[in-house]
Amino acid sequence: MRVKAAYTQSLLKKTLRIRFNTDSKKDNEKDKEPEPKKGAKPEKKKAEIQQSKVGMIYNLMSSDLEALVNARDFFLLAALMPIELVFAVVVLYNLLGWSSLVGVGISLVTMPLPAYLATSLSSMQKEARKATDARIGVITEVLNSIRIIKYFGWEDAMLERIRVKRAAEMWLTFKCMAFGLVSQMHVVEYQG
Repeated sequence: MRVKAAYTQSLLKKTLRIRFNTDSKKDNEKDKEPEPKKGAKPEKKKAEIQQSKVGMIYNLMSSDLEALVNARDFFLLAALMPIELVFAVVVLYNLLGWSSLVGVGISLVTMPLPAYLATSLSSMQKEARKATDARIGVITEVLNSIRIIKYFGWEDAMLERIRVKRAAEMWLTFKCMAFGLVSQMHVVEYQG
């Protein structure tokens, strides 16, 4: 819990620093804004790039931070599993004799299955995070240009863009949760 709080605090600091720098640069640019040359392509301003970074940091705080904190369970499992496995084999061998080795052999043969399930779930979660990043990017874009959207009456079109991104994100999140549930049922069945 402390690790999550520390990560959240450092991300909030970074976000506030970017926001403060972006707002002060906007004020300075308003004072001395040169007119663009005719025929020149408009360049993306640093302030716009900074604003998009703020959206990515918000996403990091919401979903990616949770995944980072949950990763500690994996490392704990990876460190303790060999010790527990050796202890269990020794106890089972003392209790059951050679027949315990058959169970250990079956366990060793089926060991790649959870690794495959974890790899598949990881790739699905990456897709879901990309969809979340895309949705947050669209929402940030809409919020940054709300005056233009209102002026031209593009509210419905922008809402539809957000709905499409949200639907894709929700579908991928559902797939991840369903696959995770199925893989957890396999683990329960495997242990039972």
